[in-house]
Parts: sequence; C-alpha cells; structure tokens
Amino acid sequence: MARWYQPSAQLGIYMHGSVGTGKTLLMDLFYNQVPVRRKRRVHFHSFMLDVQKRLHKYGRVDDAVRLVAWQLLEQSRVLCLDEVEVTDIADALMLKRLFEVLWAMGIVVVATSNSAPDQLYEDGLNRQLFLPFIRRLKENCNVYSLNTMDGKDYRRRHAWSGHLYHCPVAENVDGIMDEWFLKLTGVEGTDQRIEGFMGRSFRILAAEDVGRASFSYLCKSAFGAADYIAIAEMYSVLLLDRIPRLSDPSCENEARRFINLIDILYETNTILICSAEVPPDSLFFDPLQRCVLGRGHSLDATEEKGIRIVGEGGSSGRSTLMIGNMEWSATGRQGASLADLTGASFTRKAAPRAVSRLVEMQSDMYVARARSTHIRTRLAELDRMDVGSRGAH
Repeated sequence: MARWYQPSAQLGIYMHGSVGTGKTLLMDLFYNQVPVRRKRRVHFHSFMLDVQKRLHKYGRVDDAVRLVAWQLLEQSRVLCLDEVEVTDIADALMLKRLFEVLWAMGIVVVATSNSAPDQLYEDGLNRQLFLPFIRRLKENCNVYSLNTMDGKDYRRRHAWSGHLYHCPVAENVDGIMDEWFLKLTGVEGTDQRIEGFMGRSFRILAAEDVGRASFSYLCKSAFGAADYIAIAEMYSVLLLDRIPRLSDPSCENEARRFINLIDILYETNTILICSAEVPPDSLFFDPLQRCVLGRGHSLDATEEKGIRIVGEGGSSGRSTLMIGNMEWSATGRQGASLADLTGASFTRKAAPRAVSRLVEMQSDMYVARARSTHIRTRLAELDRMDVGSRGAH
C-alpha cells in the first residue's frame, strides 16, 4: 500500500496566464481524454466549499485535514482545479496543509489560474506561511505560461450582442428588466427560499427557473461563493439589477463578491441578464492598488495552530473557519471582512477575467450553452422580437 501511494514528481500541470488564452479549454480537453476512472474536474470555489463541508463534519477531531485528504484521494487520483486563486489566510493555510498530504499520497493535480505560482496569495497576510505550498506546487507540477505575445483575449472573438446587458441605468431600465422577467416566465414572480451552505437560507424573487435580485442585495450583503452556487444550481437565468461602477476603493468587498458571482454563473452556464451603470470594460476602470491592512501587518496565525470548521455561524446559519482561536472567513461568511484579509491584488488580477466573461456571456454562442432547452428557445424568440433593445448599448 505504501509503495502504491509513492508520488511521482511533476506529473501535474499548472497553467497560468491572462484572460481568454485557453487555459480552461486545455484542461477540459485533458480531463475528457485522460484514461483514468477516478478523476474530478471542479471549479476552485466549489472545491474549497467541499473541503470546508468535510472539515465541518469532523469538528474538533485531531488532524481532520489528513482525514479529508484521504477521502478526496479515494474519490479521485487526478484532480483538475479551474481558476485557482488564494485570497485569504484561511484558504492559504488550509491549502498548504491539505496538499502537503495529497501530494505525499501521490495525487496528480492539473490546475489553471490567472496567477503564476509565485504570485499566489501575493501581498497576503502572513504569506511566509504559504510559501512552502508554492514550493511544493512547483515540485509536483510542470508550470506553463499561456500568455500571448499580443495579449489577445480569445473570448472576445464571439460577437457581442449586448441585448442582455443594459446600460447606462436609465429611468426605464427597471421596466426593461421587468419586461424580460415577464417574457421569460409569464408571471410576476414571488419570493423564493434558497437553502445555502451549512443551513443558511435566503430569498430572491423567482419564477420557474428564472431568478432576479439587485446588485445591492447580492454583492453588498454578506453573501459568499456558497450562496452564489446555490443560486446557480436553482436557476438557469439570473436577472441582476443596477450594477454600479466598481472602481472606487470603497467598493472592494462588492467588487470581489461580484467577481465571484460572475465566475460561478459562467462556470455553470447560467444566463445573466443585467442592467449596469457602465459597459463591462468600464466596470473596474481604475483597478485598486492599495493593500487595506497595509504591508507588514501580521496576525497570530502560526503553523502550530489547528484548522477546523466549528458551529453553524450563530444566527446567520453559516459555518465559521477557525485558525487556532481566531475566527476567519474563506468565502465572505462570518468573521473578518474580505477586504481585511488581503490586499487588492485579487481584484486587480481577477477583474479582467470577470470583464472577459461578461463579454462572452453576451454572445449567441454562450446563450446556446444555456442549461434549459426551454430557456434557449425562449431567448432566441425574444432576440428576434428585439425585447429589451431600448436599454441596450
């Protein structure tokens, strides 16, 4: 058994580069062709949430991370992770501990990211504790840069239709969004309850498989990736009202949540119909350059302190990730705010990806990927009828 788990160095692959260079396409080609039965392809958001759920089940059990690693290895010998990005100390320490065990057991990791290995968790708090993970990553994975000489974003080769993205926010834009909802569902909609992560629940306006919410509700409130995944699983179309410009430093939390939302909608082929203050290319016009807590700020999160999931997060019904006796949040949940956990490097690197995906999500090719045949047919009919064109630019 011990011999069977001996690792083979650099069997894995880590592809990084700017947006729209084909990283995910190549990973999916590999996943579909590799002759391995036990394999898994998952977005990084979903992977981290799965790990947290597993840790939560063990509670205060000693070395729960190792037990979770064994579970993951039993399910997949090849793990494909899309859009790896480390944004806070909780994720950083969890990844380090988890993959120390997984690589020692011989798992093969194929990953994509906008960041080179040495840029992961850049400017993060106590980053020195994460550096061993980066060294092991480079030992176990062949690293390839997919940056192009001309910086071309291949997602933009798809024609921009713009009929689902309404800007600027004019007086009649809410009426246009009302029209879209009514045409897609035939009813005005009611508040529906969504069951989220670890017993958390919330409500949004919905009918059939179409949901609707304001940017303010989904991105200014304490929503995390788990909540957005629950929305995407329940609805094949999301109407999002009044997206503001997100270039102001005071919008850091909102910008990160919005980027996470777009990543999850895109990954699940969810159709997005929205109204916005500015076009996609202007949403993050002035990427943030500051670090909220500043360089050199240190927290007492040492190697010896345990990592565990405890409780149900009090009245919010959300789980809490503990590092020693410190309470942290990995995905926007209870604890320190997203902006307090790392600098603005995540927004600076992830914003171009969100813009690129927003552009592609307006193309006919993306709409054709809608999960619901009914929605695909209905959207094609409404496009021919020119519904909502009054607000599109």
